[in-house]
Amino acid sequence: MNKQRSNQYQNKYFNWLGLSQKAYHNTLWLTLLVLILGWVFYLFYKPPELISAVIEQYPSGICGTCMKPSPHPETYKTQVLKYIVDKFGDASPDAIVLLRKCENSTFSDKAINVNKNGTKDFSVFQINTIHAKKYGTAFMSNWRVNVDVAYEIYKSRGNTFEAWTCKWVI
Repeated sequence: MNKQRSNQYQNKYFNWLGLSQKAYHNTLWLTLLVLILGWVFYLFYKPPELISAVIEQYPSGICGTCMKPSPHPETYKTQVLKYIVDKFGDASPDAIVLLRKCENSTFSDKAINVNKNGTKDFSVFQINTIHAKKYGTAFMSNWRVNVDVAYEIYKSRGNTFEAWTCKWVI
């Protein structure tokens, strides 16, 4: 009886899974096809690296303030410079020199400076908190609003940069 069962087993089943020879071969080919397709899909559609542009600014790769990956620094700086040129027009070279030499050489929107009198300067143009009563507080966190407020201060001072304490020689 044992011999008959083992012969019957050998004839009817092909492998340890209990599949027929045809089903076993089909399963192997299907598995191989899935592996090849998965590999090809990965090669052509692999996701981009997420933190390579951020790693220089933040070692963890995530901006601590905004909790999302930071934009590439050059792209951001280009946007800021273009906006300053659009806003200040002919006075934009002076505005850029002011920032570069005195206030915020990296054009960082995260720059905060605490003054001796307890006030703080924020963002690209380092606008002081004393201007919050007149212009609101959006300039503290939004660089575009910061540039807009800087332009308003520039116009209110007779189109001069005297509100900024830094003096430079061109």
